[in-house]
Amino acid sequence: MYRYFIWWHDDGTVEKVADALRAKARQADGRIPEPAAALIDSLSVRSADTVSKTTSGTSTSSALRLRT
Repeated sequence: MYRYFIWWHDDGTVEKVADALRAKARQADGRIPEPAAALIDSLSVRSADTVSKTTSGTSTSSALRLRT
């Protein structure tokens, strides 16, 4: 069984099935099949090494350096 999963994963079948199921679930909920927008939490995005230390900090819940 695992061998089939690997084949389907490698040839994109798993992603196609997931996309189709997601679209069906969204339609069943009365929404459009594809999301129209995305949200990125800028406080969770890692800052570049070139960002000044004075404008960046560290999250208390993780070891990520965050932009403040």
